[in-house]
Amino acid sequence: MKNILFLMRVSLICNGCLLVTLLNKWWPLLPQSVISSTIIVMGVILSFILNLFVNISFVILLIQKKQVWDHFPRWLIILNLLFLIPQFILIF
Repeated sequence: MKNILFLMRVSLICNGCLLVTLLNKWWPLLPQSVISSTIIVMGVILSFILNLFVNISFVILLIQKKQVWDHFPRWLIILNLLFLIPQFILIF
């Protein structure tokens, strides 16, 4: 459970990088550097893969009837799920 909680937190950070990447598309916030390319890769590629994995593992835990609501913060679960919807729209 601790590993999934860690991945949920990392996924939230990657989702924040996705927001920065999308904002950078219209309003240039980041200078062209290694940091900006890292944020773009984390936001566009890693956020989708990690968020999909986290949400699938969470659904599997729910199907197995584990006590997931006691181990994970609800706001983190909801935010990761809400970020997954626009990510599917961006991918397809």
